[in-house]
Amino acid sequence: MAETVVRRGERVRLGRVEGDLRAEDGAEVSAEEGGRVVVSGEARFEGSARLRSPFECRRLRVEHGEFEADGELRVEDRLRADDARVTLRGPLSVAALSVGPFLALGGPTSFETGDVGGVLEATAATTFRTLSVGGSLRASAPLKGGRLSVGGDARLAAVDLDGVEAGGEIQLGGGVVRETIEVGGVFSAREDLTFGNLEVGGTASFGAGGRGRRVEVGGVLSAARDLTVERLEVGGECVVGGSLTTGRTEVGGVLRVGGGLILSDHLEVGGRLEVAGDVVGPSAEIGGTLRARSARFTGAAEVAGPVRTSAGLRAASLKIANGSEVHGPVVGGTVEVGRHGRVETVFGTRVELGAHGQADRIVGGSVEVGADCRVGSIEYVRHLSLGRRVQLSRPAVQLATLPTPPR
Repeated sequence: MAETVVRRGERVRLGRVEGDLRAEDGAEVSAEEGGRVVVSGEARFEGSARLRSPFECRRLRVEHGEFEADGELRVEDRLRADDARVTLRGPLSVAALSVGPFLALGGPTSFETGDVGGVLEATAATTFRTLSVGGSLRASAPLKGGRLSVGGDARLAAVDLDGVEAGGEIQLGGGVVRETIEVGGVFSAREDLTFGNLEVGGTASFGAGGRGRRVEVGGVLSAARDLTVERLEVGGECVVGGSLTTGRTEVGGVLRVGGGLILSDHLEVGGRLEVAGDVVGPSAEIGGTLRARSARFTGAAEVAGPVRTSAGLRAASLKIANGSEVHGPVVGGTVEVGRHGRVETVFGTRVELGAHGQADRIVGGSVEVGADCRVGSIEYVRHLSLGRRVQLSRPAVQLATLPTPPR
C-alpha cells in the first residue's frame, strides 16, 4: 500500500490520501481550501503533531509526544496513543480508543470501547459502550452508555449509564445508573439519581433524592430529600432529610428521618431511631432511643432505650428494655416493660410491668405487675397478678371486655 510521508516539522496541506500517512515529529497537517483530510489507510504520527482541519482515516496511531486535533476527527477502526498526550477540540467518532497518560475531549464524542491509562477530561457529551480510566476522570458534560470504570476519582455531570465503578471518590450530577454503582471511597450525587445497586466503602450522599434497589454503605449515608430503596444497609449513621421508603433495613448507628419512615420488611437499628413523621412497618429492633410522631408495627418490636411519641407506639408484640422511659401511649397484643421501666398509658391483650417499674395507667386482658412497682390505675378483663409491695393509686377494676385503645 502506498505511503505519504510528512517530514519532521513540516507543515502541509492535504486532501485525499490513498494508502497510509506517516508523519514525523512536529508535523502540522491542514486540509486543502475548505475541505478535510481523508486517509484511506492508517495515519501514523511518530511524535508530536497537530491537525488543523477535519481529519478522517481508517486507523490512527500516535507513538509519543503531544497530539492535537482542532477539527472533527473520524477514525473508522482504532485510535491508539499509548505513550502520548492527546487533546481533541472537535467532535470524535471512533470504534475503539486506547490512550496512555492524558486525553482531553472538547467536542461531542462517541466510541464503542475506550481505555485511558491516566487522566481523561471531557467537556462535551460523550457516548460509549465501555470506558476504563486508570487514573481520574473529569466530565463536565453528560455521559451516556454502558459500563464506566475509574481507578481513581471521578467528577461527572449528568449520567445515563449501565454501571459505574470507582476506586476512590465519585461525584456526579444525577441521572440514571441502571445496574451497580461501586465506589471504594466517597460517593455523592448532586441531583436526583435513579440506580440499581449502590455499594460504597466510605460515605455516600445525595444532594437531592434517590431511588434504587439495594444500598450498602460502610460509613455514613445522607440524602437531602426522599430516598426510596428495596434494601438498606449502613454501617454508621443514616440521615434522610425527606421520607425514607425501604425494605429490610440495617443501620449500625443512628437512623434519622426528616419525613416519614415506611418499611416493607424488618428494621434493625443499633443506635437511635429519630423520625419526624410516622413509622410504619412489619417489625423492628431498636438498640437505643426511639423518637417519632407515631410508630406502628404489624409484628414484633423491641426497643432498648427511651421512647417518645406523640401519637403512640403500636406492635403485635412489644418489648421495652430495662430502665427505659416511655412517653406517649403504648398499644400491643403482648406488651412487656422491663425492670425499672416507666410508661404512661399501656393497652394490650397481655401486659407485663417488670419489678420497680412505674405506669400511669394499664389496660389489659391479662396484667402482671412485678414487685415494688407504682401504678396509677389498672383495668383488666381475665387475670391480674400483683407482686409484693405494689402501690396502686386506685383499686384495680375488672372489666367485661377490653376497651378500644387510643387511635
